[in-house]
Amino acid sequence: MHKSIRFVLIILFALPLFQSTEARISLPAILGDHMVLQQNKAVKIWGWTSRSNEEIRVWGTWGADTVTTSAEQGAWSLEISTPDAGGAYSLFIEGHELIELKDVLIGEVWLASGQSNMEMPMDSIHSGFPGIENFRQELSLASYPELRLFLVQKRTADAPQLDLQGQWVVCTPDNVRDFSAVAYVFGEALHKQLNVPVGMIASSWGGTNAEVWIPKDSVLADAALASPFDGLIEGNRWPSLPGRAYNSMIYPLRHFTIKGVIWYQGESNRLRPETYPLVIHKLIDAWRVHWGDTMPFYFTEIAPFKYWNERHLVPHLREAQALCMQIEGTGMVVTNDLGDLNHIHPRRKRAVGERLSAWALAKTYDMSVPFSGPVYSGFEVRGSRVYVSFDHGEGLKSTGDDLREFEIKGIDGKWTPAKAVIKNGRVEVWSKGVREPVAVRFAWSDIAEPNLTNADGLPAACFRTDR
Repeated sequence: MHKSIRFVLIILFALPLFQSTEARISLPAILGDHMVLQQNKAVKIWGWTSRSNEEIRVWGTWGADTVTTSAEQGAWSLEISTPDAGGAYSLFIEGHELIELKDVLIGEVWLASGQSNMEMPMDSIHSGFPGIENFRQELSLASYPELRLFLVQKRTADAPQLDLQGQWVVCTPDNVRDFSAVAYVFGEALHKQLNVPVGMIASSWGGTNAEVWIPKDSVLADAALASPFDGLIEGNRWPSLPGRAYNSMIYPLRHFTIKGVIWYQGESNRLRPETYPLVIHKLIDAWRVHWGDTMPFYFTEIAPFKYWNERHLVPHLREAQALCMQIEGTGMVVTNDLGDLNHIHPRRKRAVGERLSAWALAKTYDMSVPFSGPVYSGFEVRGSRVYVSFDHGEGLKSTGDDLREFEIKGIDGKWTPAKAVIKNGRVEVWSKGVREPVAVRFAWSDIAEPNLTNADGLPAACFRTDR
């Protein structure tokens, strides 16, 4: 190679953060025109400069005081206070040049992540997914000037990255086409109910297990979690090794202040349900450490589907997902009434997004809205009958037919389909063939589509009394 060409290549690789050798200030992709900043917070603004030790000044037109810092070896960061929700404003960053970020709103910011059912976009027909329910009508109505969207582009990395790819856009029918349907509906619901600007960041990838969204060392340090990855080679369609999506699609966001997270994932972990609560605990802990906040984390149960192996491990995964609600600041949306037994990507994404928003409105924003279906809390055996109690079970009812998907176990250890009726706020379960029952289970199969709800129409989650 000619010496002059080699010299140019060395210079280019030595300055990966800059697009040219001209003196300039660079910002991460998440800081840009049309963004939403979290209200009433000291939010971090950061970036890089080609003048390694220059002074950087930042101010916003909402009246915030100018904040100043000095770059160290080209990197800089500082915090600036945000007011109550409002806008639009401009944010100025000044060093040897002046940058203006325009059309900046102050409001509520949430991160949406997971695998394909979170990734599934609004205009699904052009993306390999099935069309979401009523997608043409949904698109025609998706005009919200104060709802802003940031779609993180898919990338993998062996080590944590400083930046990612994506840009903030205003929610319009065209801009929302490729955006997560669940994240859009969640943001739309918050925007309408809270009457403030909302920013939604979508960072998800179909087919991924939960471990790819966690720091690699956190997974590999635990033998039980590390063993499935021994000798595993990274795939071509999606990342499969611990940390690979986290490094490139989560870590670069860690300085950007958010209110909370919504999560839709689980299908790729269904073959090892016993470790799922620990995996999610590690994921939540890692993300909360990075954001320096015990931010809320609301997630979605996987829906009924006719899996090809018919091993009926999914109830165990759903049970594991429910156990994750023992983690502080979490909540789970039940979806056993929203599935499609013949497609792993059910179309009823509006209901999923609205149920996630109900958890946020009730638990994060202290609004009086129904947010949970019946949750098993205990049982009592009386003779040949078992009486099951529930939290959030006010007004128990059956949607249409007699209650279904209940089974009862006798002292012989065999499970038998059972009859069930609602009686005095509990569910009475029995079977003529079982004289001495010892346990009950509910919706305990991959394809279970039960019909027990509370008065608000929210479905009961699967359970077993002998876990």
